[in-house]
Amino acid sequence: MKLNGHNFIFKFTYTIYMNGIFNNQHLVLKRRKFDKNLIITLITGIIFSVIFSAYSIYKYYSLDASAYDLGLHSNILWNAIHGESFYTGLLGGNFLAEHFAPFEYLQLPLYYLYPSPVSLLLFQDIFLAISVIPLYEILKFLLKNKIKNDFLYSIIIFITLFSYELSPFTASIYSFDFHNMAFLPFFIFMAIYAYLYNKKILNIAMLIFIVTLHSNFVYISLMIILFEMVYSRKYKNLNLMFSEIRPKWLLLVLFILFTLTGFAYIEFAGIMKGIISGHVSSVTLTTGESGTVPGGLMGMVRALFTDPAYLFSFISANYMLKISYLVLLFATTGFMPLYFPEILIIGLPYFGYAFTSSYGSYYTLGYQYAAMIYPVMFLGIAFGISKIIDNLNSNNKNRLTPKKIYNYYKSHGQNNIIKVIIVILIIGLILGLVYNPLVPYDSMAPNDISGIHMTPDTRFLLNERKYIPENSTILVENNLMPLFSDYKNVYSPPFSPLPNYTEFDYIIYMNNTFWADTGGNNSLIYIATYLLDHGYITPYAEYNNQVIILKKA
Repeated sequence: MKLNGHNFIFKFTYTIYMNGIFNNQHLVLKRRKFDKNLIITLITGIIFSVIFSAYSIYKYYSLDASAYDLGLHSNILWNAIHGESFYTGLLGGNFLAEHFAPFEYLQLPLYYLYPSPVSLLLFQDIFLAISVIPLYEILKFLLKNKIKNDFLYSIIIFITLFSYELSPFTASIYSFDFHNMAFLPFFIFMAIYAYLYNKKILNIAMLIFIVTLHSNFVYISLMIILFEMVYSRKYKNLNLMFSEIRPKWLLLVLFILFTLTGFAYIEFAGIMKGIISGHVSSVTLTTGESGTVPGGLMGMVRALFTDPAYLFSFISANYMLKISYLVLLFATTGFMPLYFPEILIIGLPYFGYAFTSSYGSYYTLGYQYAAMIYPVMFLGIAFGISKIIDNLNSNNKNRLTPKKIYNYYKSHGQNNIIKVIIVILIIGLILGLVYNPLVPYDSMAPNDISGIHMTPDTRFLLNERKYIPENSTILVENNLMPLFSDYKNVYSPPFSPLPNYTEFDYIIYMNNTFWADTGGNNSLIYIATYLLDHGYITPYAEYNNQVIILKKA
């Protein structure tokens, strides 16, 4: 009986196994088949990780980095792993009291392994470069079954991915040194990828990660949720996250609950800032931090009804700069987002943040703020091309599709239209190269690599810093500060609050530079001259009369 039982189990298992191989052979092969495009995407991400990191590290060792924000983040993490929470002398207190960003805690293990600004640059640049992986999966989901020609499909994919890697807006992030905003593209792409592939937990996790970067990024997460709801209602047949919620009013109620949760987090962040700083923090619903209407979001609404001219003065400020930045955003992505304008919902926080401000850095190449909007534009390529093909495949001409293009498509087939889209994207890619700092000629980009040079100054400073005690109080020039970010009490004028001038043990600066001279009576040169004249400090070391180190007398 035992043997028969074993025979039965064996036959049953064997039958299931053989049926699984032979009757569903195509399924087995499908599971084992490599996605060549994904492999190429992975390789692309790795290659550009190396390129971005090499550029950033070269820029750092060329003394072309900045106290804000590379030196700042390195300093707070160094202090944190040495039991000083996230304190920094650059802000005169705890960083989290200024910017409540729990994401800093996630950076601690990496920084602990290699406590240097270099580890932060590597961390940022790798995440920035491998963002093409979720972007590829989004393109695959939207276009794989719509573009019939596999070769043209692959061309569309890789032009988009290379356009992302070579975009002047991507370059704006890694050439700015370091900032938490640099992780936005990856988290935004991952959130949309998780939504399309119905990975609910991953989607929620990415939305939370976005919020941990900055409390005001609650607005970005909320707009992603709003977009997902709109898209789910429009494409119910795809069985997406919100597709099963039928009554529209229920979606509205759900979004209101998400919004209230988001505002509660902003309130919580304000309270935490108050607790950390040691005083009560007022909380306002803000869209920006510089050059905006006082009072944040509520102040803008109030100004709209009470003094619209005042509000318009902020909107119209630097209008040519704003327009040119916006045109470049659309031109480098082939204007594809215009074919699916719903995707721009995710970009609304940026427009509220930047275009209602007179602060030029929000809409200038070379600054980290690009991270809030350009991922949306690349999502616009995927959704835009998908919408174009849907419109052309429909039996009735869509009102957004010109009649001549529709008729041409119907008579000549899909391939010719796809080729036109490819040409448009290539033009956008070439336009972006003009503003890319990595191109081998002198480009129009800020932080162009041709203007960055490694000098012996770095070796001199790295050698001299070995002899400066860890407990020293240091006043250092802005672009030199990252090299000294592993000192607790390090300050960099003209922006950081300073202690009494006589407390400085060392003053380090370069002759005849912008950052040494800027700040008037609070400039580094003024402070050094004052202390020298009064005998508080004396010359300690210098290199080629360019790099000067002064020491307390």
